[in-house]
Amino acid sequence: MDEVCKNHLWSGAGKRILAPMVRISTLPFRLMCLDYGADLVFTEEIVDQKIIGCRRKINEHLGTIDFCSEGDNFPRFRTCSKETNKLVFQIGTSDGEKALAAARVVEQDVAGIDVNMGCPKPFSMLGGMGAALLEQREKVRSILTMLVENISKPVSCKIRVLPSVEDTVDLCRLIEECGVQAITIHGRTTSERAQHPNRDDFIAEVARAVRIPVICNGGSSEIRHYTDIEKFRLKCHATHAMIARAAIASPSIFQSDGFDDFKTVVSHYISYAVKYEECVQLVKYTIQRMSRERHDFVKIIQETAAAATMYEICQVWGMEKIYEDRVKSLQKSMECNRLRKTFEGETFSLKVNYVRKHFKLKTPKLLLHQWCRETNRRQPVYHTEQRSSDRKFNSYVTLDNKHFKSELWISNKRYSEHSAALVAIIYLGLTKLLPEKCLNEMSLDHNISAFL
Repeated sequence: MDEVCKNHLWSGAGKRILAPMVRISTLPFRLMCLDYGADLVFTEEIVDQKIIGCRRKINEHLGTIDFCSEGDNFPRFRTCSKETNKLVFQIGTSDGEKALAAARVVEQDVAGIDVNMGCPKPFSMLGGMGAALLEQREKVRSILTMLVENISKPVSCKIRVLPSVEDTVDLCRLIEECGVQAITIHGRTTSERAQHPNRDDFIAEVARAVRIPVICNGGSSEIRHYTDIEKFRLKCHATHAMIARAAIASPSIFQSDGFDDFKTVVSHYISYAVKYEECVQLVKYTIQRMSRERHDFVKIIQETAAAATMYEICQVWGMEKIYEDRVKSLQKSMECNRLRKTFEGETFSLKVNYVRKHFKLKTPKLLLHQWCRETNRRQPVYHTEQRSSDRKFNSYVTLDNKHFKSELWISNKRYSEHSAALVAIIYLGLTKLLPEKCLNEMSLDHNISAFL
């Protein structure tokens, strides 16, 4: 890609950009912000090693491109064509070669690559990533040069200011020399947090000192309305503006004709979360973050936090029909024989998760045990593997020389065994043994309903 094409992503002035936010800036939230008018969106920071080992997969049923590693319950990165030309992929790295390997995995599906050089969180800095790079200028040069010279998409980086304006300007000049197309500057030092004032004057000095686009960041405390984003940009003499906390508090801040009410915004987000099968824990976390200042929604937020499944979240917000319609749509596009996965002859698996509150004393393991006893079969035998990378468990149960397993890796060993027992119950046609609440929930899961 020539320099003209590379610079197109950051051309012009006044772009309003969604910041990279861990556990927030996933596909549903990014698409919602684009709908509201964001010009560009960043992914959450994804560490180089986590994406290097991923396999690119076109998910025909969801209309997405998924990047998955073996054994993952959910993709490490999911995107779709709607955001391709407006999406910047942010890498957490401390090594140029690893950064390049990670960038090449996703390069064809994003508009740009960004290097995180500003995250002050311990998990990032202890690995030599994020803000730890601010004091390692040769490593900064190595990483950025490696990317600029070897990938076709525009490269940028995101930093925090240093304690002195002179050092900040010097660092940004070095970054410019590496050939990056843009630089985002958060106006606080590594030790400062949201309660400290943003150093807008530092950003302005950098903007005057370099020739590449400068994106200002860190001004959410003074951004309350759409027009405030432009005021912040002008105050910093920046080319574009990026917002994080202001976008979480009200994603509709990106639209020029005023805010949508909170329930409308949450419903917008949930619709995308259902459509693209977002992880339930991430959905709950995002809604809770969006509602921090919404004291009039305390009860419904508490009910959201208590939900165990996506359908229960939809029930809380009165969106059951959206979920049910989506399931019907997916059922039409998926054949039963494609839902069933067979490994090593007589091993059967499904993506099934044990939800404790759906059962009382009669757990899946107990139900399967009782059925075997009543039918004079040998008792089931459970086998469990623990994954070293995150200490999660995956179990399978052996019964009549057949193996049944859940495709999910689960934090609790006992719950993992219950999930395996559930798979056996489903495949053996014993669902009449299950509690009504469990059956109702499974009937709304397109991965399972074909077997009920």
